[in-house]
Order: sequence, then structure tokens, then C-alpha cells
Amino acid sequence: MNNCIFTTHATLDESHAFNSLTSLLVTQDDRSLIWDNFIIYNTHPEEIDNDWLVDIIQSLDTNNQIQNLLVFPYEVGAYPKTLTQDTINHFSILVGNELNKPGKTLLLKSDYCVSTNFNRVFAEQANINTLWSLPIYNAKEKVSDVEIFQKLHEDTFAPVDDVTYYRGGTNHPITPGTLENPWEERSPLESGVNETDPRIRFVSHNIQNDYNLHVFTNDILNLCLQICNRTYSVTSTWGGAHDLFNVSFAHAGVERNTEIRAFGVHLYHGIVSENRNADRGDPRKVIDGERY
Repeated sequence: MNNCIFTTHATLDESHAFNSLTSLLVTQDDRSLIWDNFIIYNTHPEEIDNDWLVDIIQSLDTNNQIQNLLVFPYEVGAYPKTLTQDTINHFSILVGNELNKPGKTLLLKSDYCVSTNFNRVFAEQANINTLWSLPIYNAKEKVSDVEIFQKLHEDTFAPVDDVTYYRGGTNHPITPGTLENPWEERSPLESGVNETDPRIRFVSHNIQNDYNLHVFTNDILNLCLQICNRTYSVTSTWGGAHDLFNVSFAHAGVERNTEIRAFGVHLYHGIVSENRNADRGDPRKVIDGERY
């Protein structure tokens, strides 16, 4: 059983959703993969209409990959507007509806596009006791959709190339950096110049214990729900998701998938909203013209 929960939340607009869905349903080099359950999880239906999302998904799904298209009845005001609460809801949906037969679940936020080989690589991965955190390229705000989709066609994740700066990872020896010391940066530029330089278009990482783009084998969904219920602060307005991954890897015996052939590209968006009045805290991410 393959599941996908597709999430859109405040600061993510229709263009994010369209690009993300296009990457998953249209540009794949193998469109034989079946999504037994595809769940729309929309926390801002007053801004992006669920009917619009349903129509877009149905229009893009020309190969009939989606067997069951469902909309989670998100009630505005019923939940804290936080990533931690959303993640608890995701696992509650999956476990509560017994969508945990053998297979895998993709948690896809609409600010991520998946590489064109994602379906093929996804199908090759194990279905037992594994959490796969895909490597990521963060596209700077100046990067066009055309350039993003060109990037998605690459055969594998490369920490560094002519236009990509690497800010670290936890996937040693596959990519630089370990869980204990993730911040091993790599640059295609001269010494002393970092990713804020205008020549850099993408900022990559292979961090596996942060919330980005993830695939869970279905046999660990209930375990992940228990971890989230016990460790998450649902009032955390930024981040707060590390404990799911740290506890899973360090204490619960969940295997880390080290696969890097498939990857994601993060689409730029601001984060200031009615739920958060501050920009990203990393000063290297908020430079005019070079934001990511």
C-alpha cells in the first residue's frame, strides 16, 4: 500500500502546489507507480480551495496513478497552526484509518518538488522499518521554474556543482557530515566565499533529522505517532520536528535510508504570517536577492 499526504499551509500558494504536484504526477520517468491513497491536507482552505486542489490533481493524474483521492476535513481553528500538530494529524489519519498495510508513505509539502526519478527509486526501497529523508536542493528565490525542473532531471543528488553550495548533512560516507557533526560545508567557489554569492543558485543539504521531504515504511507509522504524541510541543511555531527523527534513529531502532539518487527541490517562500512575525533566523538565508 502506497500513501501520499499532500500538505499545503500558510505562505504556500497555488503555484507551489501546482509545481509540486506536476513533479510527482507529470514529469516522472516512470508513471506506473500506484498511490493507493492520496490525501489532501490543506490548513488554509480559505486561501486555497480544496475543490481547486482536487481539480488540479485529477487533471494532472493522466495515468490514473491515484486510486483513492481524499480530502482531510481540516477545521480552521480546531488545531494549533504548527508543523508539529500537522505531523501528529498526519500519523493519526494514517493509523486511525488503517492505512498501514505493507508499503510506504510519502509526506509531501507543497514547497517541495521531487526529482523525475522519484517513482522509480521509491519503488526500489525496502518496506520494512525504514525512514528515508531525501537530500534537498534549496532553490534561491531568483531561480525560475524552468531551472528548477531542469535540476529535477539530474540522475542523482550531488552535494556540489557549479551553481550549488552544500551546507551539510548526516549521511556519511555517502555525503559529507554526520549526525554528530553535520555542518561540513562544501563550495564550488574560491576560499572564503559562501552561498550568499550571486553565482550560487541552489543550496543543498543531506540532513536526515529535520522535517523536509520524507518516506516512511508503513510498519513504523504507529511508532512515529507515539513518538510525536510523547515528544512534540504542538505550540512550537517554527521547527520542533527534530525529536521524531532523533528518537526514531537513536532509541527506536528505525533504520536510516541512505539513498540519494532521488531528491527534492525546495521552492522558496516567505514564512512571515499571522502565525509567525519573524523571518528565518539564519542571516545567510535572508539576504535580498539571495533568499532561500
